[in-house]
Amino acid sequence: MEITWGKVAADPTLAPKLLRLLYHDCFVRGCDASILLDSVEGSLAEKEAILNKDAVSYLTKYLRFYQESIWEVFTGRKVGKISNGTEDLPSASENHTTLQQQFASNGLNVSDLVALAGAHPIGVARCLVFARRLFNFTGRGDTDPSLDPEYARDLKTKCSNPPNNPATTAVDLDRNISLHFDSHYFVALNRNQGLLRSDAALLTDPHAASIVRVFRNFYVFMAHFRHSIKKMSDIGVITEDGVGEIRKNCRKVNA
Repeated sequence: MEITWGKVAADPTLAPKLLRLLYHDCFVRGCDASILLDSVEGSLAEKEAILNKDAVSYLTKYLRFYQESIWEVFTGRKVGKISNGTEDLPSASENHTTLQQQFASNGLNVSDLVALAGAHPIGVARCLVFARRLFNFTGRGDTDPSLDPEYARDLKTKCSNPPNNPATTAVDLDRNISLHFDSHYFVALNRNQGLLRSDAALLTDPHAASIVRVFRNFYVFMAHFRHSIKKMSDIGVITEDGVGEIRKNCRKVNA
């Protein structure tokens, strides 16, 4: 773990990548480290899926890294033998109803949904992910009216219209650029400055919107985040022999 902490200290941008790695692993077949598997002939692995392209790093023992940070991770887990790049993750363009259903299918409630969205103060998103909100929200060349106008103008200076926009261009998820994990996401969201449509969707539901307001308090948010991310890290845990295994190589199933 000293190696992992050292890598993050040298490059703080690894922190959001690790958070995203955990999220993408747990929402596809449960937290079974299947996202670390390489593709094999005839089967596209999770990490090759479009939504995961920027998420996977070489830091293979990522879950133990979190164990030493803010919540307890129980040992004795086994890892999965299947990695499927076609299985769906919650999209950045989903509405609140769909997000709530997807989270509920994994045993997570609305408070968990809002708390886990609070990881957005760190990290970036590619312009192509949210360009429709800026340039063609209803198919008429318009901007999403739920987006703060000044924020929308600022984003348009960083992201050009999709035909002229490089696929790799990205902006910070939180305009309050910081490498610190804080509650500014919820402050910005209350100002209609949520970057993704899935962020803005939290304000369309009265219950979720009330939680967003409460989570502006950092200490309240962190208490809930710690609880919610532990719940997420327990999704689909494998302990049975035959179903899972202890890999000799994190990138491959055992022969």
